[in-house]
Amino acid sequence: MNPFIFVSLQGDDLIARFDISKGLPGNRADFKATGGPAPMVINPQKTRLFIGMRKSNELVCMHIGEDAGLSFASRASLPNDPCFVGIDHRGQYIFSAYYKAGQIAVHRWDEKTDAMTETQRLTTEPKVHSVWPDAGDHYVYVPHPGPDKIYLYEFERRAGTLNALTPPWYAPEQFLEPRHLCFHPALPCFYTVNEGSSTVSVYDPAKDGTIKCRQIVSTLPVEGFEGNATAEIRVSPNGRFLYASNRGHNSIACYTVDRVTGAVSLTACTPVPAMPRSFDISPDGRFLYSAGLDSGELAAFEIDQDSGGLKELSRTFIGNSPMWVMSVAR
Repeated sequence: MNPFIFVSLQGDDLIARFDISKGLPGNRADFKATGGPAPMVINPQKTRLFIGMRKSNELVCMHIGEDAGLSFASRASLPNDPCFVGIDHRGQYIFSAYYKAGQIAVHRWDEKTDAMTETQRLTTEPKVHSVWPDAGDHYVYVPHPGPDKIYLYEFERRAGTLNALTPPWYAPEQFLEPRHLCFHPALPCFYTVNEGSSTVSVYDPAKDGTIKCRQIVSTLPVEGFEGNATAEIRVSPNGRFLYASNRGHNSIACYTVDRVTGAVSLTACTPVPAMPRSFDISPDGRFLYSAGLDSGELAAFEIDQDSGGLKELSRTFIGNSPMWVMSVAR
């Protein structure tokens, strides 16, 4: 299968698929997804797309065909609207977060029937934003921008449940508001994008799952910008570059990553379509795709393999309220 990107268009109840084999998004195909499609995740086997429906309060599973076409597989009703969906590294459990309700949940996915069965629902605090298992699925980290905490859990695979660590959360020493995170592909560290403070942080997890922050860097140029809030963060597949989105400043902050320590250095802030809630990097690490929630545009950028800088290649209106961008290749 060629590399593709999927974009959830909440305002149109569609999932748009684009071929990115030549870098520029092309050969668009649209798939109906009624219910306000927003967060998405693809299983490690790259055969299923899981979508959080924020209007109908559902978790929907869609089959990914050999041509990257989508067809309905199953759905599970939810008590609240999900702002995030994630998956473990074996593709057996779906993690979801509920911003307004202050809850997280775990669903077991059956690969034979496509049934999604809830195994646990926990109340944490309002404004919980995402759920991230580490590479071994041993520990799970749950950023909360509002209370400014990262909740810490151990994952019990057999039962499909999360058990709180001691202490049960990490609270930064200064105002940050962690929202999303990503793990370095080779080094034992991870990065958070911090919504209210317009920063990214570097964390070192210990063997017991607890974490320590060792670096905080701005996502904005030296002159700053009033009224900014960050959203998404991604690390390149080779681990050399880090990117974070600025909503308000409407840019992608570009960082180089130290190959030994994982420390980051801000190198540029590249303009992108208005309100970049989501973006993703192509599987080969050569391109970045950013969607503007307010503008309805999708922009494609070539990544300079020496500096990590972004060169805009195209910018096109694709639909209303693009909420999530996800790349895949198999």
